[in-house]
Amino acid sequence: MGIDTIKKAKKIIIMAWSESKAYIVKRSLEGSLSNDIPSTFLHEHSDATFFLDKAAGEHLTRFKTPWIIKGDAEDPIVPKTSYWVLNSVTWLS
Repeated sequence: MGIDTIKKAKKIIIMAWSESKAYIVKRSLEGSLSNDIPSTFLHEHSDATFFLDKAAGEHLTRFKTPWIIKGDAEDPIVPKTSYWVLNSVTWLS
């Protein structure tokens, strides 16, 4: 099945588990469109959902460095809870 066939689906669900998927998950969700990473073309799909475990999402900006998130449509605001404040302070220490 090619990426064009996948993009024609009404709904797309991607599941990734384990730290071995963390790099590709980051590139897929936060990277620009690239032929090297076909899943980046899912940015153009209106209903694509990624289901990840903690290990697969560990390199995502919102978890690794949440204080640099801008808060626009492409980069939604992360709530400033004590969890995020503690992670930010710990990371900076």
